[in-house]
Amino acid sequence: MLSYGHKMTHKMEKYLIEVPHEATKAACVNAVRVFLQTGSHFLANADWGCHDGEHKAWLLVERIPLSIGRKSRKCGGDVRWISMVAPRA
Repeated sequence: MLSYGHKMTHKMEKYLIEVPHEATKAACVNAVRVFLQTGSHFLANADWGCHDGEHKAWLLVERIPLSIGRKSRKCGGDVRWISMVAPRA
């Protein structure tokens, strides 16, 4: 881990889930519909890149329910562990 001259401390674990879909209007509408119909707070609050040409949904969560991680991978998605760090005084 880079410290840039400061000691870094681990702040909080988070996971970035990325779920792609086809680059058509119908696929975009369907992806949003499917996410909303799950009833999952995580999926209903996804961010979308469709308007910018990135046909993917992104979720930033502190904990991943196992079912969501499996479903995202089954759809061709990816799950990445990310973390925030803060300089220690």
